[in-house]
Amino acid sequence: MAATSVLASTPALEKQCEKVGLSDEWTKAMIAAQVDTLSKVSYAVSLPGTPATDTNIEDFAGKLRPGVALSLGDNAALKRLVFEAQTLCIAELRSSVQVGEDAPRKLPAAERALRIEQQAARLKGLPLAKGAWQCAHSLYDRFAHMRETEELRFVPPDECITRDQELAGSKAPKSVQLDASKSGLIVKDEEITNTMNITSDHELYLSFMRRALAMDLVGLASFDVMQKWIERLFDVMNQDPPPNFSRVSRAQVLRADRQVFVELARRANGGLKALADGSLPLDAEFRNLPGNTEIIARKPMKLLTLLLLLSDYQQTCAQATLWLSLFLHRPQMMSIFLELCLWVHIRCPSTVFPIAHKAHLSPLGDDASAVLSLTRQLIKHCDDTSTPWSLECRERSLFWQDEWASSLPSLTVNMCQFGHMHRSPVRLATRHPEAFRHLAIPCQHVHVSTATTTNRVPPEAVAAFYDAVGTAILGFLRFPPLAPGPAPLHLAQVAAGLQPRRSHLCLVPEFKCIANVRLPELPPLQDGKLKHELDPSTYSLVLNGGRMAKEQVSAASCVDTNQDVFSHEAELAASRLGDVPTREELLSIFALHDADPSKRMAGIRASEKSWSSGAYAMGGCVGVRKNASMFPVFTRALVRFLRHQIPDARFSCVAIFCDMLQGMHKDMCNQEGTLNYGVALSDFSEGFVWAHDPAGKVHKHTPSGKLPGVLHDIARAPVRFDARKFHCVMPWHGQRVVVIGYTPQRGCALSAKEVRYLLSLGFPLPWVDTPSPTVPPVHDAPVEQRLENVADSGPVHSKLPCASAAACDTHLYTFGVYHSEAEFVRKAVQVGHPRSLYGSLPQAMEECIDALLVMPEASVVTKRAAWLAHWTARAKAIQENPDPDWHIQDPAMRAILGRKRLQLLDEILLSEGYGDCTLARDMHHGFDLVGVAPPSGVLPGKVTPASLEPEALSANACRANDALRASLRSCGDLELDEKLWEKTLLEVEQGWLQGPLEWSDLGPGEIASPRFPLLQNGKVRPIDDYSRSGVNSCVTTLEQPTVDTADVAAAMFSKLSNGLLRKGRSGALLGRSYDLTSAYRQLCVSRESSRFAIVAVFCPKDGKSYLFRQPCLPFGSRASVNGFIRCSRCIQWIALRCLLVPLTSYYDDFISASTCTLAANTDTTMAMLFRLLGWQYDEVGPKADVFSDRVEALGVAFDLSETCSGVVIVDNTLRRKDALDSLVSEALARGTLNHSQSLEMRGKLAFADAQVLGHSGKFALKLLSAHTHAIPFKTRIADDLSRALKYLRQRIVEGSPRRVLPTAKDTWFLFTDACFHDAGDGGLGGVLVSSLGSVKSWYCLPLSADDIQPLISHTARTGIGELETMATLLGIQLWRGHLRSTNVVAFNDNEGAKFALVKGYSKSMSVTRICHVCATVCETDMIMPWFCRVPSASNIADPPSRSMSCDALPETFKLPCDQVRRAYLSLRGRVCSMLS
Repeated sequence: MAATSVLASTPALEKQCEKVGLSDEWTKAMIAAQVDTLSKVSYAVSLPGTPATDTNIEDFAGKLRPGVALSLGDNAALKRLVFEAQTLCIAELRSSVQVGEDAPRKLPAAERALRIEQQAARLKGLPLAKGAWQCAHSLYDRFAHMRETEELRFVPPDECITRDQELAGSKAPKSVQLDASKSGLIVKDEEITNTMNITSDHELYLSFMRRALAMDLVGLASFDVMQKWIERLFDVMNQDPPPNFSRVSRAQVLRADRQVFVELARRANGGLKALADGSLPLDAEFRNLPGNTEIIARKPMKLLTLLLLLSDYQQTCAQATLWLSLFLHRPQMMSIFLELCLWVHIRCPSTVFPIAHKAHLSPLGDDASAVLSLTRQLIKHCDDTSTPWSLECRERSLFWQDEWASSLPSLTVNMCQFGHMHRSPVRLATRHPEAFRHLAIPCQHVHVSTATTTNRVPPEAVAAFYDAVGTAILGFLRFPPLAPGPAPLHLAQVAAGLQPRRSHLCLVPEFKCIANVRLPELPPLQDGKLKHELDPSTYSLVLNGGRMAKEQVSAASCVDTNQDVFSHEAELAASRLGDVPTREELLSIFALHDADPSKRMAGIRASEKSWSSGAYAMGGCVGVRKNASMFPVFTRALVRFLRHQIPDARFSCVAIFCDMLQGMHKDMCNQEGTLNYGVALSDFSEGFVWAHDPAGKVHKHTPSGKLPGVLHDIARAPVRFDARKFHCVMPWHGQRVVVIGYTPQRGCALSAKEVRYLLSLGFPLPWVDTPSPTVPPVHDAPVEQRLENVADSGPVHSKLPCASAAACDTHLYTFGVYHSEAEFVRKAVQVGHPRSLYGSLPQAMEECIDALLVMPEASVVTKRAAWLAHWTARAKAIQENPDPDWHIQDPAMRAILGRKRLQLLDEILLSEGYGDCTLARDMHHGFDLVGVAPPSGVLPGKVTPASLEPEALSANACRANDALRASLRSCGDLELDEKLWEKTLLEVEQGWLQGPLEWSDLGPGEIASPRFPLLQNGKVRPIDDYSRSGVNSCVTTLEQPTVDTADVAAAMFSKLSNGLLRKGRSGALLGRSYDLTSAYRQLCVSRESSRFAIVAVFCPKDGKSYLFRQPCLPFGSRASVNGFIRCSRCIQWIALRCLLVPLTSYYDDFISASTCTLAANTDTTMAMLFRLLGWQYDEVGPKADVFSDRVEALGVAFDLSETCSGVVIVDNTLRRKDALDSLVSEALARGTLNHSQSLEMRGKLAFADAQVLGHSGKFALKLLSAHTHAIPFKTRIADDLSRALKYLRQRIVEGSPRRVLPTAKDTWFLFTDACFHDAGDGGLGGVLVSSLGSVKSWYCLPLSADDIQPLISHTARTGIGELETMATLLGIQLWRGHLRSTNVVAFNDNEGAKFALVKGYSKSMSVTRICHVCATVCETDMIMPWFCRVPSASNIADPPSRSMSCDALPETFKLPCDQVRRAYLSLRGRVCSMLS
């Protein structure tokens, strides 16, 4: 295809030959000799850099045209050609070294002209030579560079300009840049990207076409394929929308186009060049777009939650119809949703369709008729587009009285199974009842009505119901379940060097595999383990997790007790099936299997899948399929099922087909004279199998003409037909899963060993004379020996082998196989530290930092400038010609939102593909204070239902207002009252409040909330208590508003610094914080919620309270938090994704990181972003900040002075230290601490202690917690609490700050164990393993009862917990010289000891003291420990703890016993001194 270098282009060579004056005969001779590029010419005569002599030229000419003399003119021309070719070659190499791969290479002019000419000849009828169809040359260069680097990037349509616009564009400006040596300056042309304004659909279409032509010319994708994609986009945009809805906009089409290119880049990058057969990889990807669920399913699955949970909160018909729209305020997006949605779930509002009581049946009103009409249209659209749908309504609802509604296929789900006190049946109508059949469980309960029970379904039951419905839908769509992973906060703690207390990050699985053993009875156990191994050649088998996982009893043939180890979960599930498996069981196991490669049908349907096992015949080869050997248990189950359905069936291969639309064909590879047998596994309608039959009455077109045939209804009954005749599969409704049994040809050529193996699997082979109706299952042969164990005893006889063992009852037990000690050590070393195992930052931040690590800083600056320039120009255009839909009618809202560019923000979010695409519209509308908070789709899901209805709150508003008016008094501090009143009046002047008003001015249903002062750091902050008024109780949230903690900021600094160091660059960083000015006051409350946005303030001058209306978001409302977090996350995402600015978000505080050279540019970029979007931040004053090596935010100081070596230092700010010093000192001086003061001090000290190195403060915090929660509570500060508070004060004020070490630091692995005997004696053992997996040292310490007794409380029954913890402490103490300033992963086999070390305390005071000493040792030597569990059977430290020898522990590495004993006695003395 098109060459991106003049050296690699044949037309460029021809043009250069013509330029130097070389005759055509010599030019053709060179091309004929395959010296057809300038790069080949440069090496054909002599090496570049070596001048070509006359002899070299004559020898070269003699090889090109033997016997032809070179004329004087051609000699000179050839010398010039060789010289220029070698010069260009050297310049090309030098350019590639100096400029790098990011510099785009332009398409040679001759090559471009030739390709344009060839494209015009190939695409006749298109005016490619001039006008709007002529592409800019820069567009060719961009796509040619993508093909050369094999990295696809999205090119927006507004950058696909014409050649005329390119010629009329401005000239590239000059810029001064560093040269390759970074020691000099050079002047270069800046790269500019000309754009055009797209104002009509026609211009958009032409831009898409120019992009398609450019991609076709350079060989990225074919024009016809790209044209089909463009037509698909415009078909969606031109579709007639449903009634009351708008058409799809250009912005939505642009967003879909961008999302597809982003997904294609992820899939196809690295393989964009043509394949050996000439096909283009992008062509295949574009053809698969209609069925590619991974591309089109991102948005619908997020919006599916909206459809499920928001449907029943509508109160009027106009609102009730909005359950058909996914965007409650963007109904025009309904059409594009219907085009892309994978499933539509409808919930009929109970306000429109009430329950039909026996005494009175209410007729359907106009509202219900309108909803019914719209519902029918939606379901008809779903059926026409084969989109699965479901509809739910209460079983006794008037909805089902409609004739159309009652005709829908449906099933009943009882709500009592989800925790409701009554049956409350819900009727689910759907075309796919098999998806919800497991929910239609008959009610087996007896429901008793009492005076306290209610028919209203509790929110917990509703949430459980929708969770089950959503899980069923995802299962039907074959979406893989999400693996439970650590929470984002825990991941940030891991990256910052902390071990989360509640996150169980398992580094190495407890078992290396799971085994099933069928035994007549359970062998004797000891401590949950088998006393004797079942097979000496294997590892000892233990019960799963120390307990029996599952037992099954079946009447099967008694077999040997060899274990069957399954490496696949599908085989494990199949081993639990009965004699005749059910359809549902086979379907569930089939879902666990990966699909077999499908060469004939690939890409037709997204849900297409097939799996086969048994014999095969391909060409001249026959044999047994790999699946038959890998999955014999599942194969045997399929054979049993098919033979049970069709007893006389004869086949040698079994296959499962899911949604395989097979056209008209013959299976000529089947054995002649055999039939195909089929049985349906799933519920579907139609999907007949048409098979040619001369006696049939259904005629179909075949390659042999129109032939008669018969329709076999496989959905209703098993079928059989001759597959060597023409047959095909008819269309169907639902998911069509069928199992087929057939016989490949040349089965007699199978070896006797293969035949006997097929017989052992139960296959009724057609060439065996009399198949047995029952074939005993074979469970005992290991997977790798199943084929080998079949005796090759000559030809196969007419009878099947029968089981020789007598039938008896056996039990199936599940066992786990532990790692050996050496295997566990190797696995632990391979996994490494958890910081290298988990992604520690949000995805957008990870991608931003990764981009900064690979992009030159000049490219980062260029990208930021181009993005800001583009949207700044767009903002100016919007200002000159705004969209009337974005005009704000309300004057108060307009005064607050006047600075916000909401139309621009909406276009940015749609263009860049942000998940919360309705944010700008929600900001324009204002945020509701009650009802359902609109979900964003970017925050983690968590349903928090309301406990009070807004209507109920409004109904009691009068009494609540009277009570508030009577109770609202002074806070007890006149100065605070006056400052609160002054603050309130100041907000009135700024337009944030309206008032003051009298209580008589309240309208019906309006409710007031009290405002009180909060003193923070010497300032008075007004707090609006919307919880006391009940407004917060009326909010339902579907997501959890999360923020980035200090650990996220520390992880961001650490990842960026360490990444730069790994790239060989300077890791020195600077940072700064940005604080939004009165952040909540920059957003509005919706007009619908204005009756709830009223605050009451006590006036100290008049001695009474006044009311104020609040058009801006109140500080104290749950809905305000959700709304503002959405805005702050949006700002963060734009900075990360679009501007490559690392940024964290903590409410209204943002922390940014930058390299030293980019700091000024980053500061300017963030300032322009805030101004572009209309957000105000503190640019002057105490909260204003600049980029420096010390960043303060959230009460935490980040010291970046050592980031040059990859170390981030986290400490409390001096202000926080002084405040806590004063707080503790005042409490100690008083000698008392009440409950509220204790809670406040516990929270502040715990946060501050987390920023200090180590865990030694946990011991003191435990004492403070004990005082706080003591029953009965005592205010007096005890002596031990006084010492704990003094220790915490000293630790926070004077302690060493927390240091986040680079991940490249050496990691050590410490294994420890302890034993404790009934006689009171025991032992300790420990092994130190290096990061390479070698044993560095180990110790063994036997202990007498006198050695252990001082550590154990007199009330303790055993001392194993103390000894296990002491073993870890002893190992750290012995090897602290190796472990200093490193990461340590410490393993022990005691869960209690592990959690105590993680938390820093335990219920046992002795263990708590040991943990405190351990934390102190780690803090002293800067050791970063991570505590994990190792099973006792896999613990390499188990033998030394019992004074036993171990081959993996050489005696030369053993520490002297005297040294170990002295260290133990010293540590015991420190612990006992604390105990005293």
